[in-house]
Amino acid sequence: MQKPWEIDLTIYADEAELLAGLRRRDRMACTCLLKRYAPALYRLALRLTSEPDEAEDVLQEAFIRACDSIATFEGRSGLGTWLHRIVLTTALMRL
Repeated sequence: MQKPWEIDLTIYADEAELLAGLRRRDRMACTCLLKRYAPALYRLALRLTSEPDEAEDVLQEAFIRACDSIATFEGRSGLGTWLHRIVLTTALMRL
């Protein structure tokens, strides 16, 4: 079994394939989503919270929400934009 940190991001050639994997509830899709978007979204959460531990909590909560609600993603924006909004909302709710 592949470890989450060993996942090859090329499993999903592009955002459309990643989205299809997320909608299929592919076990590694959320991990791939996390690896692809977490660095930038962590920086956003850290700017909003000013606390590294709080930023990590915001990021974790936001990714759980995103993976749980992927069926509601309509594709009118990119995944990164959608995730940005979820992180922003999550951080503001915690503040």
